[in-house]
Amino acid sequence: CISVSKYNKLILLIGEDNLAGFNNWKDYKKIIEIAEVYVYPRDTNKNTDDILSNNNIKLVDAPKIKISSSHIRELIKSNQKIDDLVPKEV
Repeated sequence: CISVSKYNKLILLIGEDNLAGFNNWKDYKKIIEIAEVYVYPRDTNKNTDDILSNNNIKLVDAPKIKISSSHIRELIKSNQKIDDLVPKEV
């Protein structure tokens, strides 16, 4: 059971590339009902206009960054530097 009290606000941040398959997520309708979903713009060939019409799903006004977590993981696996891609704490 997922619930949010009136004193808490649940926010989900996902990339636009994940939004295209969001309707395949388990309980995606419940997620939209209890959370504000913010979508960070990403280069994608997938049409997301239909799901963006939901009032609880908002496209973030931000620049598209040409880097992905998958790319960072690949760099780490190959022992390459990621210093300029992540905060120094990472």
